[in-house]
Amino acid sequence: MAEKNFIDVADHLRVGMRQQRAALAAQEAGREGDLLPDLEKTWSVSEPSGVSGHPVFGPVITVIRKVIKVSFLRWYSRPILQQQNLFNRAAMRRIEELTAANRSLQEEIDELRTRLESS
Repeated sequence: MAEKNFIDVADHLRVGMRQQRAALAAQEAGREGDLLPDLEKTWSVSEPSGVSGHPVFGPVITVIRKVIKVSFLRWYSRPILQQQNLFNRAAMRRIEELTAANRSLQEEIDELRTRLESS
């Protein structure tokens, strides 16, 4: 009788663990889906605007910033920004590929687990 109780408890624990694994996998899949749109929105880097929020001297500060940016910084910063955007775009594509591969493998694992449990 104690042996039967042990088997029942072990079976109950297995079922609970499977359910918890499935819930965690669903949470992970949900997080992946939420992160990709955020990455798609933020992968592009651009030059900061030279606008100042100062109420009195704001227009003067903006003009000075634009002159400095055009005269001294644009020739330096533009190639760096282009390089960073190329890298970000390539990384984003690779992340999307890896996410799709991960989903495919997870589906295959779930299918194999189901087959194993049913046999």
